[in-house]
Amino acid sequence: MNTYISIIFPKSLLWRRRYVTLALSYLLRLHQLCRRSENIRQKLRRQGIEGPKPTLLYGNTIEMKRIQKKLKPVQKQDANDYLSTLFPHFLLWRKIYGPVFLYSTGALEILHVSDPDMVKDIGHRTPSELGKPNYLKRSRKALFGGGILLANGDEWAYHRKIIAPEFFADKIKGMIQLIEEATVPVLESWEGILDDAGGNSEIVVDDYLRKLSADVIARACFGSSFARGEEIFCKVRQLQKAISQQDALVGLSAVWKHLPMKANREIEKLDEEVRLLILAVTKEHSNCKGNDDLLRAIINGGTHDGRSHKSMIEAEDFIIGNCKNIYFAGHETTAVTAIWCLMLLATHPEWQDCARSEALEVCHGRMRLDVDVLRHLKILTMVIQETLRLYPPAWMMMREALKDIKIGGLDIPQGTVVQVARSMLHLDTDAWGPDASEFRPDRFANGVAAACKPAHMYMPFGHGPRTCIGQNLAMTELKVVLARLLSRFAFAPSPSYQHAPVFRLTIEPGFGMPLVVRRKNRDVSLALSYLLRLHQLCRRSANIRQKLMRQGIEGPRPTLLYGNTIEMKRIQRKLKPVQKQDTNYLSTLFPHFLLWRKIYGPVFLYSTGPLEILHVSDPDMVKDIGHQTPSELGKPNYMKRSRKALFGGGILLANGDEWAYHRKTIAPEFFADKIKGMIQLIEDATVPVLESWEGILDDAGGNSEIVVDDYLRNLSADVIARACFGSSFAKGEEIFCKLRQLQKAISQQDALVGRSAVWKHLPTKAKREIGKLGEEVRSLILAVTKEGSSCKGNGDLLRAIINGGTHDGRSHKSTIEAEDFIIGNCKTIYFAGHETTAVTAVWCLMLLATHPEWQDCARAEALEVCHGRTRLDVDVLRHLKILTMVIQETLRLYPPAWMMMREALKDVKIGGLDIPQGTLIQVAISMLHLDTDAWGPDASEFRPDRFANGVAAACKPAHMYMPFGHGPRTCVAQNLAMTELKVVLARLLSRFAFAPSPSYQHAPVFRLTVEPGFGMPLVVTRL
Repeated sequence: MNTYISIIFPKSLLWRRRYVTLALSYLLRLHQLCRRSENIRQKLRRQGIEGPKPTLLYGNTIEMKRIQKKLKPVQKQDANDYLSTLFPHFLLWRKIYGPVFLYSTGALEILHVSDPDMVKDIGHRTPSELGKPNYLKRSRKALFGGGILLANGDEWAYHRKIIAPEFFADKIKGMIQLIEEATVPVLESWEGILDDAGGNSEIVVDDYLRKLSADVIARACFGSSFARGEEIFCKVRQLQKAISQQDALVGLSAVWKHLPMKANREIEKLDEEVRLLILAVTKEHSNCKGNDDLLRAIINGGTHDGRSHKSMIEAEDFIIGNCKNIYFAGHETTAVTAIWCLMLLATHPEWQDCARSEALEVCHGRMRLDVDVLRHLKILTMVIQETLRLYPPAWMMMREALKDIKIGGLDIPQGTVVQVARSMLHLDTDAWGPDASEFRPDRFANGVAAACKPAHMYMPFGHGPRTCIGQNLAMTELKVVLARLLSRFAFAPSPSYQHAPVFRLTIEPGFGMPLVVRRKNRDVSLALSYLLRLHQLCRRSANIRQKLMRQGIEGPRPTLLYGNTIEMKRIQRKLKPVQKQDTNYLSTLFPHFLLWRKIYGPVFLYSTGPLEILHVSDPDMVKDIGHQTPSELGKPNYMKRSRKALFGGGILLANGDEWAYHRKTIAPEFFADKIKGMIQLIEDATVPVLESWEGILDDAGGNSEIVVDDYLRNLSADVIARACFGSSFAKGEEIFCKLRQLQKAISQQDALVGRSAVWKHLPTKAKREIGKLGEEVRSLILAVTKEGSSCKGNGDLLRAIINGGTHDGRSHKSTIEAEDFIIGNCKTIYFAGHETTAVTAVWCLMLLATHPEWQDCARAEALEVCHGRTRLDVDVLRHLKILTMVIQETLRLYPPAWMMMREALKDVKIGGLDIPQGTLIQVAISMLHLDTDAWGPDASEFRPDRFANGVAAACKPAHMYMPFGHGPRTCVAQNLAMTELKVVLARLLSRFAFAPSPSYQHAPVFRLTVEPGFGMPLVVTRL
């Protein structure tokens, strides 16, 4: 023994005796701990708790080292599951002994718990039953002092009473600006580095984020900046590293930890230096009047004579201990989380893009953030939560039984140390699923309760009454810092990065965190912001699908991003070559719907990736859809974005009270008495077409091929211009032309509803062209409305729209800007009022040309009814029975809008189905109009006589005919459309005969309306 001591201790007899005495005192303490440890072990063993067999002095620590050495070389360093390399012994023992086992460090007996029920029960224990282990008060005293982190009982309660209120929500609100200010130096520093490096450089982010987090704590809690407290933070960091080297295995070699070794003397020296620095800061702070921050609360708590905690804490120890706690726990853990967060985003660029897009959208143009803004950072919150799951700052939670207690049916003797390995709970496949070790922030989309089976298996900030009081500040700081960083920079993994997490009281990168940082291009960043919307839609889509599937609704299986759109294209390519091109264009334009209806029935579910669509062609459900109120079913929100350039904020896309006000303003302009006064205007607009065609035929000898499309579009546009806006087509020609360009551009993106929502909103060339056209149309309409408003006495639709947009007494609840109201409704009337009517007239002439017998009948009727009349009126038009049937049959075979889309604005019940809010409901009008059950076996044939006795007799359920829509949102202008078609067709048939042209290719295409793909050339003969 003496030989052993002489080797270790100085030769001097005096020093030798002192060290021997000191060493023996520690051996006595060790003996006492070993006896207590043995008693604890025996009591737990009798209850069936097993574990590895310990040795006398070192417990299982030698075995821990052996397992680490043995398994480390063969263990794959998984991206996130660092347990296999840092703590393989715990994984091995859990596999052997189960989720509750006992192991020893020689001086301590530790009950390791990962059983969900026991973990839950631990959280229910009071602070007087389970507290912080006493060994931590000795081994980590230099780092944490006598602060809240290690206090127990009444002492802990008093600490919490003093400190916790400084982290309440109202206090955190006031800290956001301080966090922003602390972030600025990092942003400027990185931008300077990138400027010097040409916009792209490797940056080791660790120290920057530590300094940032330290600066936040200094500003928010101590009223100073990092520069003033830099020395404290640096020495606290040195203390952390020194203590973690001794503490890599909890309780290992308790003797050596307390002997006066060089390492221990270094820790004591650092401790004293930190103590003096903190005292200097608190003294300076005490002399400053008016400071009302955390440091003031700590000083008051340590010096106030009336404090009620039982154990009398020296004022100095109270203050220094809590300052140490805040300095370390308040900045180190947050900084480490931010570091891991950037690493995970760098290695998962898809999530980085989503988080950036959200940050850009939510924080766009804001110089200052606030609580309300941060609340909308849903994706970033999920990213932070997932980072805290994979890399919790404190990998384990240690508690000591302060008295004999019962946990999960086990009698736990006083003095037992209970260990809950957070990381093991966070990576448990039973709780989190087979992808537990993967970075999947979307698991938190519906909160923690939905992310894992027992919600208490997620505990990044602790569990039970001792949950971290600073978690609100930590989450707020992480959101602000990451939002600002992602808004300016893009991150990618550096080739020099070595993924080697180490345990230094927190789990941190072993060799730093070098990342390739580049300044984010503004246009690209703006484009990526639209990915946020896609992600939100996909989450909602999955929830809707689950709810409908549980009710027996089936459909094709979707892919994650594109839903069923790829399958739609595949079916189109496969079936198109073998399909006969007839009046039933569904077989070539939408064969996927026909196929899916055949497989899944008249009600099925399909996806476009971001949108979940319930396709309905069941007669009873269709009828029920028509009975829903506008507050229950409205126009889909996606249309407000994808078709905003074409329709603006008009009646066509409005919902709720806004829609009701639009309708109240516009609908009266299309009542029957108004339509009567428009007939002469329609006649006047028809004359130029008649004269133009007669001129062509005169030059061609009475017979010629004429492509009728543009003539009929111009005619219909002229009707709208004259009847609704008090002008002629010539004055509004540029508006109509640009609207037509807009229609084609938008339809190219919208051929499959919702497909590739990313590309629809990215600032591509096509998207910029749409934006440009939209702005040009806006300017042109403003000029027309300005001219219209200056003309007194105008009683047309334009005057009603202007009044509706500018009248202060309007009753609609949502405040609509006058200009948007006017332009939106003008766009809607310009497009819907002329394009749909023109397309119907085109198809009508085609069908009459290919069915000469019906053309002759309609002509004979027109000549008889209109004979000798220079002007038509309502009574005359009422007698055009055959022509009305022809128009109705044309609208059946080629409805202007081939489908009706609605969105459930709230949870509704339709046809016995519970439809969740947000579900899109698609009623394919063309499929209803060609349904053989409703219309008979000749449904695809042109048979106007089926309407001889009205719609009710034409099809079995009358609601299966809906060319102008269905329910309360039926087209307000259907009377004008029918009147215009009758007048125009009657005048054309009275003067010309039509026959199919050999050059005509029957290829209907979908361009928001179903129209001829290659125009409509007809052989026209003058009668």
